[in-house]
Amino acid sequence: MDVADVVVIGSGPAGSSTANIVAGAGYNVLLIEKDEWPGKNNVCGGGMSEQRADKLKLPDKILEKRIPYEVHHFPWGVYENRERHASILRSKFDRYLAERAEENGSTLLTSTKAVNIKRRDGRIVVYTSNKKNISTISSDLVIFADGVNTLAKKFGIGFKKDNNNTALGLVYEIEYKENPIDHYEMFYDRNISGWGYGWIFPKKDLMNVGVGCRISKIRGNIKDIMNYFMSSPVVSTIIQGRKILNKKAALIPLAPAREIHDQSMLVVGDAAGMVYPFFGAGIENAIVAGEIAGRVAISALDENDFSKQFLSEYKKQWEKTSNYALMKRQSIMSKFLLPLSNLDAYILQKYMNISYINDVSRNEKMRIALYPLFR
Repeated sequence: MDVADVVVIGSGPAGSSTANIVAGAGYNVLLIEKDEWPGKNNVCGGGMSEQRADKLKLPDKILEKRIPYEVHHFPWGVYENRERHASILRSKFDRYLAERAEENGSTLLTSTKAVNIKRRDGRIVVYTSNKKNISTISSDLVIFADGVNTLAKKFGIGFKKDNNNTALGLVYEIEYKENPIDHYEMFYDRNISGWGYGWIFPKKDLMNVGVGCRISKIRGNIKDIMNYFMSSPVVSTIIQGRKILNKKAALIPLAPAREIHDQSMLVVGDAAGMVYPFFGAGIENAIVAGEIAGRVAISALDENDFSKQFLSEYKKQWEKTSNYALMKRQSIMSKFLLPLSNLDAYILQKYMNISYINDVSRNEKMRIALYPLFR
């Protein structure tokens, strides 16, 4: 049986951020990744705030584009939003974060899947599987960063999915050499989803085209929804004649988990439901939570205290962040608005336009609220 101070399951932004901090303090960290390399199969538009990208000091090979504005397509009009973002490829970005954690002392195990977790003699035993064999790792602390289908739910913590709190995302990566487009575009269309949107996010030599739909609101097949989206005038003009390089689908959590810690356990990122319910974005939340988890893990290791009470400091610190405040606010509004979508099919689009698009006048907000009575 292998031994580690901390085992981190999942090398996405949450897991790698946690591992980077804990290993940097001199502790033995095993970072487990089920795929051949971090980010290989992540489904994501690949966007974050420019401020976060600069804080991470992303090199040019990782930072695909700086995005000065967004274009939002609603049934009643098109709006520009002057918010600065950065565009990344998860296949490169996740690998970069994991390699940073390795440079700080973490051991990265790829093509290795955590298949079971047990408590034994006051420690945590993680059972892993790869192409060669089944192995066990004994540790003081396990960090679940393993996404929507997290093993943490076995212990009553982490995200618990159902059709109302989970979205299905489908992404196509389309070849676009020397892509000149410098802005994001989002499309809010009932034929895409009663609760979701389509997007086109530019990269250096790619176009990321995707749709995300709350499962309970999906009408038909997600592939048919993507085909409809790609045939729309704006999108079809951009991608016409271009080669589809990759197709990826995945589940996306749309509600925060109630419990994100237990004795010898912390849950971060998608595994904890740390995604904005309206935006479907979670990269920055994952990094912020991962960094907090890393610092709390170091304190627990220093004090040799892995009790639920001691580790509750993680939840306390996370709930003090602006990231949590926005996520919680959106979660509350989402629960309020979702039933109303049966009465007003445009309720999500209206809320998004009125609440998150800059420079919308009071009269314009009234016109939007009354759509389609007043067009």
